[in-house]
Amino acid sequence: MKKATEKDLIRILKRFELSCKGNRNHDQIPFDLTNFLFWLNKEVSWEVESPKAEKDNQLNEQVTSLFSLFKSVNDKIELWNPIQRNTIKGMLKVMSYEEAKDMIEYAISIQGKEYAPTILCPSDLRYKQDKISNYAERNK
Repeated sequence: MKKATEKDLIRILKRFELSCKGNRNHDQIPFDLTNFLFWLNKEVSWEVESPKAEKDNQLNEQVTSLFSLFKSVNDKIELWNPIQRNTIKGMLKVMSYEEAKDMIEYAISIQGKEYAPTILCPSDLRYKQDKISNYAERNK
């Protein structure tokens, strides 16, 4: 398997740009990532070697497990939603995995109780975090 170099990527970008210029409305074409990825896969089969790949894999596993906790209150939530995934990643930068898990479990446990904030997704949890802590203090 060939590893893509910077030179390969520049060559592919130039070919992609030339293929777009053949279109009559070239100035009005937004950059189409899907088309570019098609060219990239067509030209170079490459593997990514990242020194932080192991850390990224662990982070993705944590994000997926925290995300799955929300399935009990919102079965329509999508795991691939980048906004929700980035919200969980942001939580993990501020707090540990266990703290985030405990907070999510508490927020889910108070669903439907009187005056409890409704949390259906990670972004709800982010924006209503103060309301949850106020609710917890009032109902000790």
